[in-house]
Amino acid sequence: MDGQAKTAAIRFDRSRSFLDFNSERSDGIDHRQTARTVDGSIQGKDGRPRIGWIELRLPRSRELLVGLTPEVICHNQSGFMTRSVVLTGTRRCDRCRLAHRWCICGAFQAVECPFALDVLIHHREFMRPTSTGRLIGRVIPKSRQHLFRREAPPAREDIVRPGCILWILHPRGEPLPTAPMPAGLQVLLLDASWPEASRMTQTVAPWGKLYRLPMVGPSRNRLRGQELSGNYSTIEALLFLLAALGLTPAEAALRLQFELHVYAGLRARGSKAAALEFLATSPILAAFPDLLKDFDRRRPDYQKIEESPQKLD
Repeated sequence: MDGQAKTAAIRFDRSRSFLDFNSERSDGIDHRQTARTVDGSIQGKDGRPRIGWIELRLPRSRELLVGLTPEVICHNQSGFMTRSVVLTGTRRCDRCRLAHRWCICGAFQAVECPFALDVLIHHREFMRPTSTGRLIGRVIPKSRQHLFRREAPPAREDIVRPGCILWILHPRGEPLPTAPMPAGLQVLLLDASWPEASRMTQTVAPWGKLYRLPMVGPSRNRLRGQELSGNYSTIEALLFLLAALGLTPAEAALRLQFELHVYAGLRARGSKAAALEFLATSPILAAFPDLLKDFDRRRPDYQKIEESPQKLD
């Protein structure tokens, strides 16, 4: 590959968990970035790379490397089109973002939240498939999601709703009030790793009141291994809040969607033993018996069938 810098236009493909870095999606989050191609590790007979990578250059942040699976059209600075590369990736459900083999949309139930809910997602967390902040946006349709970048943080008026009392959930906040839930309550959740969330807190703390929740017991988010560190996922913080406010029906409905997400994620990883251990103490065993039974049904290996030579009579 020559030393000339190149840019890549990446077509968004929800089934493969890739974003469109040249347009603005319908969720209102601007994902436009710059990217350049990095030399492939395998070359064909013509000397051109058969396997490539895309290096995402996020503004004033660490560079990320992700596998090249969608169709990528590369342009050099002179405007001439070079070779396009298409590598087959796992087809995923457009909604739950799991492989179709483990799709959980058959058990989807929207959850009504009795207060205004916003999730502020760190831009790195948004790229992580285990982000439960994105799960909240799918399960609670009336919630809002916002993207956080340290170099361009959101403004207060973009998040805080007029006339609302803002609660920001944070482990270093004050104890949750014992009084009934106030009218016009808005809750802000921070979806990020702990170091990232600390930096985000510095921006949003002046906007409202920081409260901590009475969190006890191990985390149920086995996709991140948080049960070993005593930390909790973003959606678990919301579950604790719903329980503390006495909103039992909403808490139970949201827990089912969360635990089904975790179980299917474990099965998709091939961690069947861990998934069965998780299932033994999960309410989804009784809530979704047909779906779970379908997960265990053997399916033909269509890829091998397609690749096998056909016998002619």
